[in-house]
Amino acid sequence: MTIAAFRGRRQVAVAAAICSGLVVLLVLLAQQGPRTSASSYLDRVVSWHRPARPVSYRPQASAPPPVPDPFASLDANVPPVPAWNAPARDAYWHSYGLTRPPPLLVASDGNWPALLQTVVSYLTAGWPAEQLVVIDNSGVARANAQGRLTLSNPRFLNYGQLRRLGVSVIPAPVLMSFAQMQNFLLHLAHVNSWPYFFRSRPDVVALSPEDASPRPGDAAYRSLYSRCLAHVNQTLAASHRWADGFMADGGHLVLVNRDAYDDVGGWDAFIPFQMSECDMASRLRMRKWSRADAATPVGTVTRVSSVLADLRALYRDASVEPQVQRPSSKPKRSTKDSHAYFTKLKRLVNSMATRGDSWKSKPGPQQGGVGEPFYYPFHGMLEAVDVLAEASREVFRRKWGHQGCDLIRDTTLKLEDQWLVAHN
Repeated sequence: MTIAAFRGRRQVAVAAAICSGLVVLLVLLAQQGPRTSASSYLDRVVSWHRPARPVSYRPQASAPPPVPDPFASLDANVPPVPAWNAPARDAYWHSYGLTRPPPLLVASDGNWPALLQTVVSYLTAGWPAEQLVVIDNSGVARANAQGRLTLSNPRFLNYGQLRRLGVSVIPAPVLMSFAQMQNFLLHLAHVNSWPYFFRSRPDVVALSPEDASPRPGDAAYRSLYSRCLAHVNQTLAASHRWADGFMADGGHLVLVNRDAYDDVGGWDAFIPFQMSECDMASRLRMRKWSRADAATPVGTVTRVSSVLADLRALYRDASVEPQVQRPSSKPKRSTKDSHAYFTKLKRLVNSMATRGDSWKSKPGPQQGGVGEPFYYPFHGMLEAVDVLAEASREVFRRKWGHQGCDLIRDTTLKLEDQWLVAHN
């Protein structure tokens, strides 16, 4: 063995001995007893340990009050629709030259009392229950279908009561944004061969024009539903390139032409909330699709921020005084005259109308559900949607290089210009 090789092996042996000594030293320092302080110091150095910060909580709201059931009698009895609005049987829509009836689709992500009020108002305005479909967009998987949530939960829906009313329920596979839900409605239209359909907000009260001429009882009187069918017939007969149409003031009830929406690529899922309707309307007009609004409103469809105390009022139950869920201290006064009852009901609905975004800005009564499946704090949902809404506006601005809603009036943009325009 050469001298150089011998020296190399000796250096390796020395290095190994030093490493072994360090390991023993570390073990000894980590032991309990007189070396506790050294062990603690070693732990902090080796693991870069830092003490956890205490959690700082937001102010906690008081417990929400119990949520009143606006239709407690429904489980025992389904009232009859007012006779003057009741839909005729035996394919009534055939008399309007339609090959199949256009359904009404109502998508809801929560607020059960408002949704139930919406559904009941359409039924009592003449809409056939078998042509009304609720899409459950609560995002709680099958918890609602299995009856595992309570009325205090903001994402509660009562499948049993909807089916008792004769209404169909379709659960969305996951929680969807506004734009995603509109694309899901188009998907349902293809699956069910609906060339056109109606869609409505889930927080409205729909009323037939019972205070207009002709009045209920006259042979020429037509309910809100009958007027909607007549409008579809007239729109199809006109043979123009139409995309959609507002049935009443406010645009809360809309007739949709499925193929027109497909022609422009459907709804932009990257614009999930605010500006989504502006984007769709602009793209339709860029492709020369027109609006086919009802020349005369088919009735009133009012977006509301409160709920009637007893939904039997929509059935014109004379024993029920129309009032909201903050009951008046005044005694009830029965109104047997149907026209006077409707006048009082319509006046009350007008007073319930939403001002601005008050429905979203005010906490609703459903703020419970702690410990239930898929629980999510109510205030967290509102705040998260606000963040997504601002992101939605920003995507629209970047997509079109413009922040105004009416791209047709304000610009010369074409459909092919999306995502190609510098910001103005």
